[in-house]
Amino acid sequence: MRFPTLAAACALLAAAPPLAAQITVSGQRNLAFGPVIKGVATHVSPNDPVKSGQFRFVTAIGNTIRLRFTLPTRLNGPSGARLTISFGSTDGIAVGTAANSVPATFNPNAAQTYNIVTSTTINVFLGGTVSPTANQAVGAYPNTIT
Repeated sequence: MRFPTLAAACALLAAAPPLAAQITVSGQRNLAFGPVIKGVATHVSPNDPVKSGQFRFVTAIGNTIRLRFTLPTRLNGPSGARLTISFGSTDGIAVGTAANSVPATFNPNAAQTYNIVTSTTINVFLGGTVSPTANQAVGAYPNTIT
């Protein structure tokens, strides 16, 4: 009696796709502010088609995804210089690629959960604000969003 039950359970496990095949995530574009003016805060909207950051998620209809970002509070520049970066409550947008997908604005500082119902591919766009000081050192200021 135990053997048929075990065989049925094994068949169900074998039919399920491997966990790694259920979702893929890829970076499409870096969040890029370009040149900024010393002492003047610069905001990039998640709607910006060139400067906003973009991630792409591919998963099956019916799945639920949870977006949770680790966001930096500073960018690191030349000779130890730092540039403050922040993310506001509307600096994230998630939208599927299906014609009937509706963009969802979200706060990238807080975890978000989405049920996948219309599109297997979801694009997530991120904006943000940098606040250079009046004596900010000139140079490139990178950091990582995970």
